[in-house]
Amino acid sequence: MHFDSGTALIKSTNCGISMRKAIALVLLLALGTMPLQTSAQVSVPAVDLQCSHSADLDKQIEELQQKKNEMIAQEDVTEQMFNDD
Repeated sequence: MHFDSGTALIKSTNCGISMRKAIALVLLLALGTMPLQTSAQVSVPAVDLQCSHSADLDKQIEELQQKKNEMIAQEDVTEQMFNDD
């Protein structure tokens, strides 16, 4: 096979390998910064989230408040028992 002198020179030196790597890196960077075509871009539909107040939520809040009050009452009783001694 016959190579021209420029190709043979690049292939024969360590500098040629580094140059090929540098060219490949520049090409990858250039391709990475290019915007995608509109057909390749992903579109995400808008989502509208709404919270509504429900009766179940009111019931759960009331139950939690009752449990909290019961725990506070138990702590008071326990505290009184230890303070009486």
